[in-house]
Amino acid sequence: MPKKGGRPKLENPRSVHLGFRANKDEAQKIHDQAKARGISPGEFCRLAALGKKIPSGTVPEINRQTWAELSRIGNNLNQVARHLNQGSGNSDLAPVLDDVLSQVRKIQLEIIEAGK
Repeated sequence: MPKKGGRPKLENPRSVHLGFRANKDEAQKIHDQAKARGISPGEFCRLAALGKKIPSGTVPEINRQTWAELSRIGNNLNQVARHLNQGSGNSDLAPVLDDVLSQVRKIQLEIIEAGK
């Protein structure tokens, strides 16, 4: 029998629909909070009601700029390390470059965590 295409079936699908009433101010706050976090109002309410972690939202522009600059630095370091590993230049610098690149990646992870 040929395999069907499409999305795989969920193990525990959400099949029960819940509804609740809110006043205009409450509804607007829920919509605003959900939109700021990039999720639907229903997902926002479900996560909040279950005490689960709600995404923190969009990454601030300064973090995006810092991330982009660190990516450029990392790419340049990779090019220098590759050049050294191919036998051109001082091979003693390769471990140092690897360490610096590792530090750049750690800083990028800290930026991600700070944006959450």
